[in-house]
Amino acid sequence: MKILRTIIPVIAAMLLTAIGAAAKPSGQPMAEPHLLPADSAVMAAETITGTYTPWKQVTLTGKLRIDGLFLTPSYKMYMKKGERIVLSIRVPLMGEVGTLEVDKKKFTLVNKVKKTYVMQDISSLMADLPVTLGDLQDIFLGRIFLPDSGTLSMENSDEAEFYTVPGEEGWLVLPLRQPVEYEVNCGYTTLPDGRTSNILVTTLDCRQQTEAEYTYKKNETEISLRVRRNSKDRDFGLTVKDPDFNGRPVAPAKVDKDYRQVSLRDFFKNLI
Repeated sequence: MKILRTIIPVIAAMLLTAIGAAAKPSGQPMAEPHLLPADSAVMAAETITGTYTPWKQVTLTGKLRIDGLFLTPSYKMYMKKGERIVLSIRVPLMGEVGTLEVDKKKFTLVNKVKKTYVMQDISSLMADLPVTLGDLQDIFLGRIFLPDSGTLSMENSDEAEFYTVPGEEGWLVLPLRQPVEYEVNCGYTTLPDGRTSNILVTTLDCRQQTEAEYTYKKNETEISLRVRRNSKDRDFGLTVKDPDFNGRPVAPAKVDKDYRQVSLRDFFKNLI
């Protein structure tokens, strides 16, 4: 723990630089985060977790943006907590063109137009970072997750440290237990009302990263996703209408003998 506390300021500085929460004009030093005392940390945790609706299943709908794709398809996503994610992608005049199914071990991407599919370990979807299915669900719901402990709650909030940054609103949240065996760090920033503004999971050399940025509007949330693998970025984006926590399941596309398995790279290279 002593070693971890020694490198916490370094982690905070790296995360703030990557997220841009404390960006300053060239030549000016970055503001140093201030660790909250225990009572203030509890209040911050209460505010943050107070924005989380308890759930067992949820359906999300909205628009999807994929880097390099000229269309803006709509989507419907069904999630069963801790078990699966199914995403259906639809295009006007064409109907459903593809699906994504994720469970605890693997993910399957299906292109119904090209009749191709990808089936790989879940780690490949998140740039080989130690992100679990539950973590992925938290990213889509805009919630903070702690390594090996799941979604931030009042029960596990003592496993994180809460900071303020001079000149910035909201909080910086850093898990005390970082997945160091992967040489990975993760961190979060929030708005003053507790809603998540940024999630960042990064290797120490920054060659592998997953970053999510949240912009809140009246009846929807915009999520900008950037996945970096071997220093190459791929950008995604989606709008999320108000979640339906009584939503109905979405069926994934069935892969038969007419479909051809391809690599993840070739799948995205030949989307349409």
